[in-house]
Amino acid sequence: MPSMQETWETMEALVDEGLVRAIGVSNVDVAQLCDILTYARHRPSVNQVELHPHLQQRGLVNFCHKVGTQVVAFSPLGRPDQVLIGQEGEDGAVAKKKGGTPLLQEPCVLEVAREAGLSPAQVVLAWGLQRGHGVVPKSSNASRLRENLEAVDARLSEESLRRIDGIEGLLPGGPQRYVNLRLVGEGCGPPFRQWGPTLLQ
Repeated sequence: MPSMQETWETMEALVDEGLVRAIGVSNVDVAQLCDILTYARHRPSVNQVELHPHLQQRGLVNFCHKVGTQVVAFSPLGRPDQVLIGQEGEDGAVAKKKGGTPLLQEPCVLEVAREAGLSPAQVVLAWGLQRGHGVVPKSSNASRLRENLEAVDARLSEESLRRIDGIEGLLPGGPQRYVNLRLVGEGCGPPFRQWGPTLLQ
């Protein structure tokens, strides 16, 4: 099975041959990105990670900006139906657990939305964009797609941004992840499985 380095070097060959313009990574932490940078001829253009006001990953974001890797957020709106995915029980079974406040119903998000004349989703997307992230919201609903696109032109005040920044620190269990990467890794073959265990810790 190929290692991370072998996989990256294969991707770099695609850049060398002019078949792609840029290459990147997903769900890579600071330690892994540092490792890639020791052998990369083409540095990762992007790192796609779960990122939203409930999971801000400031250390990773700051490091990516420092080394010139653009951060792109998947699940930037969280998941409206649940707060935690894939809790593993003693018997190894995976349960879906609901609880807490969904991101788009956070009082702070609702207050900022009212003040700015935006929807809660537009507020959260605008927060990500103004914090320098790319955002990739998922929707098949035409009106929501239009609403999400309009967030590009929305501007939140610095005070509103700071208030949303503060949401993560108020969560009783700390930063909240909606996507359980361990479950994602279990459904993948090589090379993900080989370097997945470190990635998913």
